[in-house]
Amino acid sequence: ISRYVGLSKQGAARMERTLSDLLAFVELQRRPIVEIGGAVALEPLCRKLADRLKPLWEPRGIAVEFLFPEGLSPVGGDAELLSRALEHLIQNAALFNRDKGRITLQAREEAGSIYLDVTDTGEGIPEAEFDRIFDSFYQIANYLTRKVGGLGLGLAITRRIVEAHAGHIDVTSKAGEGTTFRVRLPIYSKRGAESKAAGG
Repeated sequence: ISRYVGLSKQGAARMERTLSDLLAFVELQRRPIVEIGGAVALEPLCRKLADRLKPLWEPRGIAVEFLFPEGLSPVGGDAELLSRALEHLIQNAALFNRDKGRITLQAREEAGSIYLDVTDTGEGIPEAEFDRIFDSFYQIANYLTRKVGGLGLGLAITRRIVEAHAGHIDVTSKAGEGTTFRVRLPIYSKRGAESKAAGG
């Protein structure tokens, strides 16, 4: 009985995730850009998300590594939306990883932007699919849909959120070695935030 209860809970969680993604996707279509808002520190946010997703990676012996330089500048934007975007990336890095693999979150600051890499040691993504994986409702292969469930909206939502923050996301991958998603976000500017608040 406990097995069926567990399966029911997993199914309910998947359904809740799917509905949440669909609602978020619809809402994001109405928002062309996000206000600069407050300063968002990426390291504590990433650590919090990884801890929340621990049930996905810890039982499979996957290690999570954080490589953030001391004094990394914050980015500006909507903390809740950025959390959703990065959660999708970390979740994918866990779900599509190999047992006893590794997830690495590494950030650097360069020319007014923060670059955040989310790297896994999974099966990798065929190069021919790089442009399509960010499309709405797209799954790389049927087996991914069966394995993970959902509508294939995660990366589409992530890209929409990143671009709404005047950022950019791309992917590099090698079959059998893993995948890296790189997110670029502008560094938080207090002057810019004040200008937006004043309507300028």
